[in-house]
Amino acid sequence: MLFTLFTLLPLALGMTLPMRSCPVSSVKVPLIAGLEVPAGEKTVAIGLGRGTQNYTCTAGKYVSAGAVANLYDASCIVFLLQPVIGPDMPSDALTSSAIRLLDYPDQSKLPVKLDHFFTRTAAGGIAPVFRDPATGQEVIGAVTTRVDAKDPATNVPWLRLTGTSGVLAKSVFRTHTVKGQPPTSERV
Repeated sequence: MLFTLFTLLPLALGMTLPMRSCPVSSVKVPLIAGLEVPAGEKTVAIGLGRGTQNYTCTAGKYVSAGAVANLYDASCIVFLLQPVIGPDMPSDALTSSAIRLLDYPDQSKLPVKLDHFFTRTAAGGIAPVFRDPATGQEVIGAVTTRVDAKDPATNVPWLRLTGTSGVLAKSVFRTHTVKGQPPTSERV
């Protein structure tokens, strides 16, 4: 589970932002120290993800093999709720509700805003990809900041990813994570 914030430098990319019925550039996204939106960027979408963290086990040690997730556009929900209940409540409420209400893979046929998965890099590692299934636009990211989540033994860390390739976003934030850490032993 992840709560994702996308930021963009539209002029640097030569893009115009799509018209949205719920503008989120002024929404205060609850980020913590180290996960600030970079100067010159603004929030263009707030997503809610449901998926899996995947691991391989070699010689008794778990290593990340990436993740797969469906991301849904939660921009209007956050935009409408924030003035009433503050910036932290929509994030916490959305992530805990998504665990109960959303399936992965999506079985309810809700409109998926972005597909999230990992791709192999030229150096032999893996890199996160966020792709719009409607347009094919994507961003491949690299972790620039990692901050422990609440209950870090259970929840994967919050991240700031910087776009290294693609035009979809300059930054992607993974926050308000629920679970996702590997098992503590080879026996599950």
